[in-house]
Amino acid sequence: MFLSTELLTDAERQEAFNTVPTRDRLRQAGALVGSILKNGGAELIGLGAGPGYVRYGLVAMFDGLRLANRACAQTMESKAAELYVARNTPRTFLDEPEPKDDEARAMLRRALAEMPLHEAAMLVDAAMGHLGNAAVRLAVEANCATHAEMRLFGLSGDPDTDKDWLPSSTDIADKIQRAQAKGMSAQLPDFRLIRRWLTCFVDPEVTWVMKYRQGLTHRDIPPIGWPSGPTRKGSDVLRLKVPMALVDPAALQDVRDHLAKALEAIGALATACEEFARAFIPSLRFGLVDRGDAVELSQNFPMFRSIRVEDGTVIVEFVGEAKPSAPPRANRDPGPFIGP
Repeated sequence: MFLSTELLTDAERQEAFNTVPTRDRLRQAGALVGSILKNGGAELIGLGAGPGYVRYGLVAMFDGLRLANRACAQTMESKAAELYVARNTPRTFLDEPEPKDDEARAMLRRALAEMPLHEAAMLVDAAMGHLGNAAVRLAVEANCATHAEMRLFGLSGDPDTDKDWLPSSTDIADKIQRAQAKGMSAQLPDFRLIRRWLTCFVDPEVTWVMKYRQGLTHRDIPPIGWPSGPTRKGSDVLRLKVPMALVDPAALQDVRDHLAKALEAIGALATACEEFARAFIPSLRFGLVDRGDAVELSQNFPMFRSIRVEDGTVIVEFVGEAKPSAPPRANRDPGPFIGP
């Protein structure tokens, strides 16, 4: 990655960073959820909450935010690559002879700026899938889903016996909309994290990026300026346009702009994830300690005598039997997590 080297000037680095204005919001949300789960936090919360999806949902949320941050990084990396190759002749990234003509060198420059955009689009798609699966499972744990809705999503209540996670954002959205249409419950579709996820999913820029990703993986028309085809003049003359026309660099900037706007929508979802984590974890009787740049689980757990880290291993001593300290799922108040 060019951004991880000394190859760019400070001004170029800043120009690349400015490609995604919402980068700080994504980083903050990912860092907060990650800080809660570090040092075995996910496992401790899972023990305190009892059997269910709490640990799975929080880890999926963190993974989704991490993927969104990587999409952000790759979008900025595309601009960094474009800036660097504009003033340098890059070497080929394959084990092959260096390009010998202007067209080959132009295609190499384009590839270095375009490949990060391909990866960013796929990361956006993956992030939405992780965050959607997280929202569904956390809706269950917040007591915002009926048994019928759980069955619709293939959830039995026991993560160890459930089938694989929902494979795509489209599948998740379809099932949420089916729940709305069937009137199974007024809660799951109104679970705040679900509502924010759906708003993000139908955002025009997120939709654009999803279609762009689909074109990459399902053989869309190649995004380069192929000639319209050979033309004939008379019966014995065939005209071909060479060299092949390359798309103007503005086309790559257009993709970056769409990605940046999609990441802005995901940034709003990331903020909702952060707000949910701050409210939901204390509802499970786990304290949070604000360290300024991070939030950590407090060391005051009713079910644990002590928690310490030795040689990278979290060692937990229980008070009596290892019973969950959080209220049972059926007794949890969904009220704080319902609404726009």
